[in-house]
Amino acid sequence: MNYDFDPTLKSMITRIKPPFNSITFFLSRVKARFSTYPKKVRKVIDFHRIKVKDKEDKFNIFIFNKKNANINLLTPIFYLHGGAFAFKSGTYHYQNIVDYVLNNDVVIYYLDFDTKLLHPHLEKQVEKAFHHLNLKSEETILMGDSSGCYLVLDLFKKMKKAKALVLLYPVVTNEHNFLSKTLFKDTPMWNDELNTLMWERFLKNQKIDNFLDIKLENIPKTYIETCEYDCLRDEGVALANKLQARHFMILKAMHGFDIVRDSPLTKEALKRRNKFIEEIINEKL
Repeated sequence: MNYDFDPTLKSMITRIKPPFNSITFFLSRVKARFSTYPKKVRKVIDFHRIKVKDKEDKFNIFIFNKKNANINLLTPIFYLHGGAFAFKSGTYHYQNIVDYVLNNDVVIYYLDFDTKLLHPHLEKQVEKAFHHLNLKSEETILMGDSSGCYLVLDLFKKMKKAKALVLLYPVVTNEHNFLSKTLFKDTPMWNDELNTLMWERFLKNQKIDNFLDIKLENIPKTYIETCEYDCLRDEGVALANKLQARHFMILKAMHGFDIVRDSPLTKEALKRRNKFIEEIINEKL
């Protein structure tokens, strides 16, 4: 099917689509070792890593904040990246994080979770990481993209508190009764075929909560982005309606559009995200 994509996203249309299998997942983990935040901002950004290892788990938490800032005075953001629960984060994730840090008084805790874990073990690792940091849930912004949003929602369901939620083109449920999943079976970056493979791998025939059906308590102010040509679009819209979120549909864009850093769509989206974070910090909403 032909789609009216924004011309600035042309590089995504021709992007090579690797197979969704264990070899690709392994290569993703290898590549992630060399992905980092831009060198040109290292004079203004402090970065360090917490290594967590016990009998059950092994994972890293990356911490980003402005150089010489007092972390205790910054608003914490706990970030969970996308990647179908299987792929490690990419350089563009770090680039976006740097943008949030430079434009807001925040410290970002970015969980480099174990992508070999499946449901429900991955969700348990996420909860363990959050508690390891001794963050106060009511003072922490929970933020994620794609499958990371499912992990954010699961964590929020357990904690029942958060300062705010920021959910970018979110994975919400494995239900299939959405028109967008019928329409977008061949879109670049992500589509219904890949989405089905993601859930098959992650769940192994287990059941999960449908966040559109379960009751969520103490819902904080929420920001949600969806993309016009995304198989996850309609579940994201439904979630935005349920949470009464500030919702933006990115027109002529596909899932993960913000990997194209020089696109006006990405630049505008980053401005809106930063504005929301700023307002949450200053309690102007």
